[in-house]
Amino acid sequence: RERERDRAPRVVKEGEREGGKPHKRTGHASFVFDDAIWIFGGRDHTRFFSDMFRFDISGRKWTYVKYRSPPPPARASFVYHLFRDRLIIYGGLGEGGPLGDMWTFDLKGKNWESIAIVGSRVPPRCFSQASAFMPREQAIYMVGGRTAARSSSSRDLVHVMWKFDLNRLVWAEVPRSSPPQLCGAPMALSLHDNSIYIFSGTDANGKQSKLLFRYRCELVASPCTLTQDLGDLLNRSQLADVVFCIQEEPGYHVVEFPAHRAIIKARCPRLYSLLDESHDRDPSPFCVADDRGGDEVGLMMG
Repeated sequence: RERERDRAPRVVKEGEREGGKPHKRTGHASFVFDDAIWIFGGRDHTRFFSDMFRFDISGRKWTYVKYRSPPPPARASFVYHLFRDRLIIYGGLGEGGPLGDMWTFDLKGKNWESIAIVGSRVPPRCFSQASAFMPREQAIYMVGGRTAARSSSSRDLVHVMWKFDLNRLVWAEVPRSSPPQLCGAPMALSLHDNSIYIFSGTDANGKQSKLLFRYRCELVASPCTLTQDLGDLLNRSQLADVVFCIQEEPGYHVVEFPAHRAIIKARCPRLYSLLDESHDRDPSPFCVADDRGGDEVGLMMG
């Protein structure tokens, strides 16, 4: 047991990086954004990672990405997709075992934010899932995975397909017309003509499969309400169309607040008029009086 504890991966602490280059790893995210290759997370034989690096394709240079907010727990073998200039991650294997949390990373603002899932029905904590992003539905489909790190039992394989609505932040179990034929890991998902193709994986007896299955998605528009739409504008920063950078005095820390012009217009006409005047010119600071004490607070619109 002591030897297993010594070999168990540990979490990489801030600053444990060699220059600007990433340490060798597996189970990490890798994607292309803004003419660069980005990687996040992963693990080696001794540790888990929560760091991020960016490789400039034209300049052929690695850069360590500095976060502006605390990152999620270190992990490997997780689900990840790009959505509206953001990286979405779910689950994976961490230091304490399988994870079931969901995070979003603003690739331009360099901020991490935990996603509050709506509803109580969520997938089990698992890792090594197969997933695919369906653009027409703006949803992530996920199937398979394992719920235990050091187990080969078929009972620890996930048989259910899940769908995550990226607009409403809701997980839902995907109904099937026939019992699931494949489960577990590894398997591969591919999209074509509104269908998901699943290849390989593990069957109910725990044996590797060579079969290819197709799941046809039915695109059904969810009903929308005015109350829900206005609530989305107020509560979800990814839908913001203006950002206020607030600084009490020169040299002080700048705090960013995402906002929405429609709500500002209804609640604060004076501030909206300032936004409207600055629409066709470069962003510049201006002052707004604090009603509580008469002091002025500097604002920079982005």
